[in-house]
Amino acid sequence: AVWTVDAGRPATDRLVHAPARTTVLTVATRVRLAPGVGPIVASSAFELAVVDELVRFSMRTTESRDPLVVDVPTALLGPGVHDVVVRYADPRVDLFVDGAWVDEDFPLG
Repeated sequence: AVWTVDAGRPATDRLVHAPARTTVLTVATRVRLAPGVGPIVASSAFELAVVDELVRFSMRTTESRDPLVVDVPTALLGPGVHDVVVRYADPRVDLFVDGAWVDEDFPLG
């Protein structure tokens, strides 16, 4: 698994919103769906996991008390290996599976 954080942000438990600068986070990994996979990639600010028959990414920002959450049901993906990419670019998070956009969330509005 690979994740990158741009814009020179310090390591914290939340991604900090800075209006003058854009925060960019990309998480890319290959996932083999199997019962009870649990966390795939995690840090103090975000987690990508298979939970309750969903591939779910959640992340905290300073913009909201509630985490941003994007997910897709595993039943829609089918068995086997899948490429999962999550992209956060102020103010939006997108979830892609096997190159297809499947979900989005916004911390504002």
